[in-house]
Amino acid sequence: MKENKKKKTGILTIIKPILAVVAIVCIVYFAHAELKKSSIQFMEIFSNLDWFFLLLAFLMLCLFYFLSALTFRFLLNRDAQEKISVTKAFGASGISGLTKYIPGRVWSYAILFSILKKNGITLKKAIFDSYINMVLTITTPILMMLPIAIFFYLPEVELWARILLMIATLGLYGLCLVLSPLIIRFTIHVVNRFKKEPIEYTPITKTDIFKAQAIKLIAYLFYSLCVAAIIFSIDSSLDISSVLVLSIACVFSMAVGLLVFIVPAGLGVQEYLVFVFASLTLTDIGFLIALPIVFRIVSLATDVVMGLISLWIVRAEIKGLVFSKREGSDLIS
Repeated sequence: MKENKKKKTGILTIIKPILAVVAIVCIVYFAHAELKKSSIQFMEIFSNLDWFFLLLAFLMLCLFYFLSALTFRFLLNRDAQEKISVTKAFGASGISGLTKYIPGRVWSYAILFSILKKNGITLKKAIFDSYINMVLTITTPILMMLPIAIFFYLPEVELWARILLMIATLGLYGLCLVLSPLIIRFTIHVVNRFKKEPIEYTPITKTDIFKAQAIKLIAYLFYSLCVAAIIFSIDSSLDISSVLVLSIACVFSMAVGLLVFIVPAGLGVQEYLVFVFASLTLTDIGFLIALPIVFRIVSLATDVVMGLISLWIVRAEIKGLVFSKREGSDLIS
């Protein structure tokens, strides 16, 4: 049985980098083919970009990363005897800006858990709080997307029906928040069926979950502003409603990309979803192609900058760091 698991892991290790390369090639080919149909060239798009808005997008994305680190710090410190500082929390979580492009996400978690362990956070707590942080990272954009989907993607539905649907949706969210401890226990039980090292449940109150999601929601508002700035850098003539729809759609696409572990950083998945959502609102092929590409370039630049800053912050913890088997792939496999 163990040999079969090792063989399977070895095959996945080979397949994931190949799929990542295939995803990148497909993105470039698709973009080139679509632009060629419209007689538009890549350089034509980039030569017309507004660099002021691109810089603004970069700053907004930096704020998103900082607030995301604060969310994770809040989870870590809520019942800890040794409190982790803001800078260390930022360094620990921000290092994924570099490691998330490595297929499999193993290194991201291995480094994260090792840094937290050196700062007095137990492995059990680090794994559980990382799981909660990931759940909030994925569910918060979905919560943001719901009103947009209801009010902008269902124009044929009567307004009163959309309002009732929105109220029902918020009621469902409230119910999930009340039952969150039970829901978390259940999801952990399901996830543990596919893991070698189980996630151990740590008591967490509904209030703490609500506070953490509130911080995460503010973070995603800055993420939306980042996308809006990117949109204006490409075309400043778009109306506010289109910008709002596209911004939230990009946030939702990022969340879905996090669920796809088979390619690093959701390469290809996010770009495709952004293109699909944008095509529901706009028909300009040049813009539809430019948005996900410029979005990815800004994200990559921010990941590198924030990742290097984080690397400098936690340099003492990483220096001479050697991963054991337990701190490595077994944690998230």
